[in-house]
Amino acid sequence: LSSNQLSGEIPSEIGQLDGLGLVLLDLSANQLSGPIPSQLGQLSRLRFLDLSSNQLSGPIPSQLGQSGFLEVLDLSRNDLTGVVPSEVGQSGFLELLQVERNLLTGGNVCSEPDRFPPRTVIGDSSYCGGPFNSCCSYAYRVF
Repeated sequence: LSSNQLSGEIPSEIGQLDGLGLVLLDLSANQLSGPIPSQLGQLSRLRFLDLSSNQLSGPIPSQLGQSGFLEVLDLSRNDLTGVVPSEVGQSGFLELLQVERNLLTGGNVCSEPDRFPPRTVIGDSSYCGGPFNSCCSYAYRVF
């Protein structure tokens, strides 16, 4: 569903898709707005979630950490605010978290290396500057 000029908010009913065994959800490069629905955390088999390049706003919901198999979470290029909740890193499978080009403020991401291993977080100087330099990368990882 990437690059399809989808607009409006992501419906909260999206969590009801868990029964379908959804493992990949790519809504990037659309015109989606509003908050990220916490119900995305109900997608228990989700491995790849890309919501980048939209106009999503508000905080990152801590419920995203309930997706136990999440490997890649790309929230870059939105208008997200606040900090990255430590719960997001609870997936032992998280390999890549992209948060650059948002309105995020420094948080506890780097103070919890067991939850956010080094080079997992991709951010920009507004988020990764100062004490965050040691755990943030400014380049994309290639899988």
